[in-house]
Amino acid sequence: MSTSPSFATRNLAAVFTLSNVVAAFMTALSLAGLLFPTVLYPTADLRNASIPTDVVNLVIGLPCLLGAMALARRGSLPGLLFWPGMLLFVTYHAVAFAAGVPFTIQFYGYVLLAVLSLYTLVRLLASVYRLNTARST
Repeated sequence: MSTSPSFATRNLAAVFTLSNVVAAFMTALSLAGLLFPTVLYPTADLRNASIPTDVVNLVIGLPCLLGAMALARRGSLPGLLFWPGMLLFVTYHAVAFAAGVPFTIQFYGYVLLAVLSLYTLVRLLASVYRLNTARST
C-alpha cells in the first residue's frame, strides 16, 4: 500500500479547482463589500452587520479554507477533515448575505457562491467516499 497522498493529486483535482473558484469568488464579494460599502449596503444597519462579516471572511475564512486545502493536498487527514467545514462556513455566510442584501446583482453573486460552495462540498464528500470504498475493497 502506498503512503503517497494520491487522493490529493488525482481524485480530488476537480474539487481543488472548484474550491479555488469558491475562494476567489468569496474574496471578490468581500472586497467589493469593503471597498464600496455605501453602494452595496444602502442602510447603516446593513453596513454595521455586513462589513465585519466581510472582514471575517477575508481574515479568517479565506486563510482557513486555503490552509485546509493545502494540508489536504499534502495528504493530511486534519486538512481533509477541515476542508468540508470551511466549505460549509462559506455556504453559511453566502446564504446569510443573500438573505440580507437588497435584491440587486450582489444578491445573485451570493446565491451563486452558496450554490457553488455547496456543490463543491458534495463533490468533495463523494470523492472521499469513493476513495474510501475503493481502498476497502
